[in-house]
Amino acid sequence: MSNQTDERRGGTSASNAQADSLCPGRHLAQRGLPETSNGDASYGTRIHAALSTQDPSNLTLEERETYDACLAIEAEQVKKFFGAEFAKDVKTIRENGGETRRWVKVPAVAGGPIVFEHSCQCDVVHRTVQRALIVEYKTLAGDVPVSSKNLQLRDQQCLVRGSLLIQGDIGVVVVQPFVTRNPDICVYTAEDTMQATLEMFDRIRASNNPKSLRVAGEDQCKYCRAKFHCLEYQQWASAMVPALARLEVPAAQWTAEQRSIFLSRAPIAEKWLEETKAAIKAGLLQDPNFAPGFTLKAGNTIETVKDPQECFNRFLGLGGKPEQFMQAVKVGKTALKEAVHVATDKKGKALDKVIEDMLQGITERKQNSPSIVKVGDK
Repeated sequence: MSNQTDERRGGTSASNAQADSLCPGRHLAQRGLPETSNGDASYGTRIHAALSTQDPSNLTLEERETYDACLAIEAEQVKKFFGAEFAKDVKTIRENGGETRRWVKVPAVAGGPIVFEHSCQCDVVHRTVQRALIVEYKTLAGDVPVSSKNLQLRDQQCLVRGSLLIQGDIGVVVVQPFVTRNPDICVYTAEDTMQATLEMFDRIRASNNPKSLRVAGEDQCKYCRAKFHCLEYQQWASAMVPALARLEVPAAQWTAEQRSIFLSRAPIAEKWLEETKAAIKAGLLQDPNFAPGFTLKAGNTIETVKDPQECFNRFLGLGGKPEQFMQAVKVGKTALKEAVHVATDKKGKALDKVIEDMLQGITERKQNSPSIVKVGDK
């Protein structure tokens, strides 16, 4: 990716702080490679955009519920940090409300001519003259370091203190509705920020050092654009496959420890197999000889009815009865909830009550077979 289209201008950023700390060689390995996206990222981007503009009109019902939850949690954190009596006097800076990407230049060596750029973009900064609270929205379910261990927020408070000249405490908090409605605020004093800045500079220098090692691992490789070009990742991930096969007795005779080893390594091996197969498929799309002896088979054609009302009308025209047509209809609860929301303009608990009353006595529940999870996970 060229610097003309890269808002980070080829520099490191706070959003990658955790991953860069785990793999010093990660930043330079990704240089010039295109960004990737997925459905989850698009979902999160839409909610973030709505939060920044304070306009949820284009969100789905599910997205709107997450949006509302974020704002409700955020409001409570502002009261907690500044005090309810002062909350109304707090100035709020959102991404598109004057908030800009904040920058710091880090000298490669003391007094040297070469500098590395590092930046952050906060979701929200609430501030008074002396204090500030930084809010980071995480709108998806999943493990995100809590505020006290979150390097992204640790970097952000360093840059916010320098750019806004905050003299007092800076609080940071992760607002993640799918994890908790009562997150902890981590507070940084001016002295804490000084120490955090020194550590941040060391990490940035390491990330810009061509001699820094690449260290593969689940967290740092998850969103790394260089993983398919990285020997360390290939060795780490692919090693999980033969590691599973080295258990020399049938699975029924494994020890308890062997079963635990298998379950801990299987997700990494499965993900690597899936990603590698996808990479080869992409290669075959470009070059039929990419994998001799293999080719791409055309996918199945899936046909859906896009106008159910017209389908119903035509069914009646054939002499069919409404009750006969309904035998062919399946109602998805997510789509139904969206439709009821549009019809009633209700949301949250009020909408749930309408849905519950409407479906009373006309649904059936079937439980899927159990799945294996790590103890402590849901």
